[in-house]
Amino acid sequence: MATNHPKKKLSPIKEWIEPSTEAAVKEQDDTSTPPKPMVLLDRGVNGRDRYRIMHPIGTGSGGSLQVYKAAYIAEHSATYQSMAVQDIFVAVKYESIDPEPDVFMNLKAQVEKNGLIPDHQNLMGIRTAFFYEGFMCVVFPLMELGSMRSIMATQFPDGMPEECILVALREALKASIYDWAAAPEVLESNHMEYTREADIWLIGITALELAYGGLRVMNREALETMVTKINLKKKLPKKVKKGRGVI
Repeated sequence: MATNHPKKKLSPIKEWIEPSTEAAVKEQDDTSTPPKPMVLLDRGVNGRDRYRIMHPIGTGSGGSLQVYKAAYIAEHSATYQSMAVQDIFVAVKYESIDPEPDVFMNLKAQVEKNGLIPDHQNLMGIRTAFFYEGFMCVVFPLMELGSMRSIMATQFPDGMPEECILVALREALKASIYDWAAAPEVLESNHMEYTREADIWLIGITALELAYGGLRVMNREALETMVTKINLKKKLPKKVKKGRGVI
């Protein structure tokens, strides 16, 4: 979802991905985890903007990183005049640099990858990123309703209505004209190329997930077996059995 909050022009990425002198990492005992600050200060192009952490709203990076809802506090009140109400609240991921190197490096990689994401209303990019008191802080637009996966889990565990699926796929197709992601098997393979067929595969798998409330298969082989059966029968099953993905 697009936001009306002006994006900060922080370029090149390497210049702002490293901690500044002001936000240098404080010396800490390697065995202790520093408490997370509840107010994050961004000494960026807009001055001294702050983000007040409110409460957890989920997890990211495979469940290893907490995601928080936060309130944006501008240094100058005039800033709010150019903002929509929904832009005042944001989603924040922040992690200490020292105790969890793997989590931090994953978050850093996510920020670096964001610099390659095209500016499209259906692609959710990062609003800003900065260092504060030894923490890397990444700010995203807040999706009040949550992800499509969380909506399915709570409201449509057995699949969404066809009308909703059509809307979701239509919006996904609008963003698919940009090279912003690829299937894991394409990224991890040394011989598979990223082609339009890879996009069609992803859209098809997304359609199945929306129709059945997720694909409860044990592994990649089970998924491909299920897709093969669908192609042979030219018909979608009424349901997918949990665990095995068998029709």
